[in-house]
Amino acid sequence: MDYKKDIKDNAVMSHSNQGGMEVFGIRTSKKCERLATAIYLVTNFLSDTEPMRSRLRTLSLELVRDASFIKNGSQTVEANVLESLRSNVTETLSLFELAFVAGLVSEMNFVILKREYASLRDSIDIKKASRESRTDTILGDNFFGTPNQEIRSDLKNLSPRSDLYISSATTTAPFSKGHSIGQTNTSMSDRNTKGQSVASRQAVPLTMLAQTPKPKIPNSVTKEARRSRILKLIKDNREVTIKDIVMHFPDVSEKTIQRELVAMSDSGVLKKIGDRRWSRYALA
Repeated sequence: MDYKKDIKDNAVMSHSNQGGMEVFGIRTSKKCERLATAIYLVTNFLSDTEPMRSRLRTLSLELVRDASFIKNGSQTVEANVLESLRSNVTETLSLFELAFVAGLVSEMNFVILKREYASLRDSIDIKKASRESRTDTILGDNFFGTPNQEIRSDLKNLSPRSDLYISSATTTAPFSKGHSIGQTNTSMSDRNTKGQSVASRQAVPLTMLAQTPKPKIPNSVTKEARRSRILKLIKDNREVTIKDIVMHFPDVSEKTIQRELVAMSDSGVLKKIGDRRWSRYALA
């Protein structure tokens, strides 16, 4: 029966997701331990009475503690732990910005720790997006797809006076010298001829109308949207190759997609199966 197959598939996915979370937890836990060690070394140069010294050390220990929950595969508190980790990283980065401006830490230590904490924050964000994509997708990409045969049948039934065409009387002419904005495209013969029927004017396709240029989207937004879409494709198809993903991104180069997949694999969100051109990607 189909429902038995669905139950089996859901069980496999649940086991796979739990295993992926454990891998992510181990990597995150190790990174948090190294960050805590670095915090203690850097804050050794601060005065014992400096409040920032004790606060940074407290945050680093809480970071290690929270990461251990993911390391142990605590699925029930997964969402809360990820949010707690991100809040911890945000506060630590803010304190380090303040410490650097106040001259309490060197520029080299500040740059290194800021980079590593930002990397941890990015991996947490990717994992949160991966977790949400596993719960909010029910319908596949082809759910509302219309068969080509049905489309051809609808096209044959279209009336010659279809809404795809409009009268040229309502079209706006391109702006030219001596014309005001919004002036309609009317020829000299039209102005000299009275009583001419509007229906006799030639119909103009909608596609010939001027189109408003699309607004530019910031790179950070497009990158996040691209990664979310990649996660959805992998979830819907279980395993995909680079070629499979590139087909869904006609405006993005294969090199860019490859870099995204490598970054998501390194952060523990995806797992890579196979080598080189035979490699496939699945949710970790």
